[in-house]
Amino acid sequence: MNGGRFLKKCPPFFNSPIFSQMRKIFSVIAFFLLSSVVACGQAKNQATLSPVGLVNDFAGVLPARTKIEMEETLRQFSRNEGLEIAVVTVKTTGNISIFDYSLSLANSWKVGSKTKPSYGMLLLAAVDDRRYHTQITRDAEEIFSNEWLDATQKQLLAPEFQKGDFGTGLSKTIDAYLKKFEDFRSAKKRELDRKFQIFEPNQLLAQSLQAVVVQTKDWNSFQGTARLFERPAIGGGWTPKGESFPVVVGKNGLAWSEDVVYLLEKKPPNVKREGDGRAPAGVFDLTYAFGSGERPAFVKLPFTRLEESTECVDDPNSSSYNRIVDRLKIGNFDWNSSEKMLAVGAQYDLGVFVAHNSDPVKTGNGSCIFLHIWKNENSSTAGCTAMKRENIETILGWLEKGKNPVLIQFPAPEYEKLRESWELPAFP
Repeated sequence: MNGGRFLKKCPPFFNSPIFSQMRKIFSVIAFFLLSSVVACGQAKNQATLSPVGLVNDFAGVLPARTKIEMEETLRQFSRNEGLEIAVVTVKTTGNISIFDYSLSLANSWKVGSKTKPSYGMLLLAAVDDRRYHTQITRDAEEIFSNEWLDATQKQLLAPEFQKGDFGTGLSKTIDAYLKKFEDFRSAKKRELDRKFQIFEPNQLLAQSLQAVVVQTKDWNSFQGTARLFERPAIGGGWTPKGESFPVVVGKNGLAWSEDVVYLLEKKPPNVKREGDGRAPAGVFDLTYAFGSGERPAFVKLPFTRLEESTECVDDPNSSSYNRIVDRLKIGNFDWNSSEKMLAVGAQYDLGVFVAHNSDPVKTGNGSCIFLHIWKNENSSTAGCTAMKRENIETILGWLEKGKNPVLIQFPAPEYEKLRESWELPAFP
């Protein structure tokens, strides 16, 4: 063989063990240099590819049907809702970080709706690198925080990717993105609708058939009186149900909820803020019940059982601000302050969530407002409305979600000023 003959004619050094070892080292170095060049070239070629639709599976990991359905879903959502999401899979980004790679694609492909504000996202998965990243437009930052994106991807995308099911992982993650955007648009629409109702304060009660009405002596009183009212149909007159009963509110009394300030001719000086020791004044939906045990048979509202891990988040900087969450189940644990609800004890054996500062939630406007059991008639709250256990049981046995129950809460003099124009029940 030629090779054999060549080796026999070689000088002794080239046949030595030292040369053999050096040859292995140079081979390894050459391999890595060549691999780097190939990777860079591959990444460059993929980065310059033109997109074909919103779903571009350059890695070839998506089933054909999944790709078609995903493309149609994203196209319809972009057309109807104004959020454009591009999905990209590649084998590798080479020596380029996935952040820079995805940013380059998003910029070169001009991802984002063509209107202002421009909402756009690019979800990139580098399958061989086992990495993923979502780029978003500047306008989308008010909706999708980095913390929320990270938690969502870790919860929905990463587990499926680890199993090699890229289609399911991407589909679940995209569904979460779409739901988040829909919630944002719905909240914006409701906020605009309310602004256009500035001369129609009665719209706050337009769909309600049940009302818990609370009055205090003045803005600074923490003791008050409550009574239940109902009506048979929308637009009908309110009639009282049962007798009035005593309640207590915030230790510093009441303050206007910013939820209803837009209905006033002038912005009042006493507006509810986080930690002010005041209960909110206004009209609020009563959305669901909670308790320390199993759901009582008489409760008709949706019910949340309190666990040791149940907390109401009162940290204004948290993405879960003014929400009751299970800290063991939520993906984004980003708060420094919360109320451990089960630890409160007998006062939270039964309660109702009051939807103050809930639609939408605004930072610092107050949180964790409930109807619940009091300690006694001389003990105020931090901002809730509390009463005897028998009265909270009566309320919970009466409230029905389908009747859109509300809490109406004001100092008595203010209530009388607003009663006619706001079409409030006549409080005897």
